[in-house]
Amino acid sequence: MNSTTKHLLHVLKGTVIRHFPFIKTCQEYDAFLHDYVDNSLPAAQRRRFQFHLSICPECREFLAAYKRTMELDKLVHAEAIASFHADAPESLKQAILDARQS
Repeated sequence: MNSTTKHLLHVLKGTVIRHFPFIKTCQEYDAFLHDYVDNSLPAAQRRRFQFHLSICPECREFLAAYKRTMELDKLVHAEAIASFHADAPESLKQAILDARQS
């Protein structure tokens, strides 16, 4: 996408957001991005956000990066847990299991 097209889309997005009060700005959507990705956002809010995404390439890119970051975080966390389980002494593992049961 060339710079002229990007500029026109930016102007269009700004015009739509200013003239339709139910459409929020990019910064306002950032506050509940986690709920959107987690599918815990109310349906009406989800539809408004999806409309915003349809006219906002910056938010689409940010959402894709956010999802990639979440996936990497889960992967790193899973690997850390797996390595802990492999390296932890048996007595420590048993102590943790015992503490969970009490």
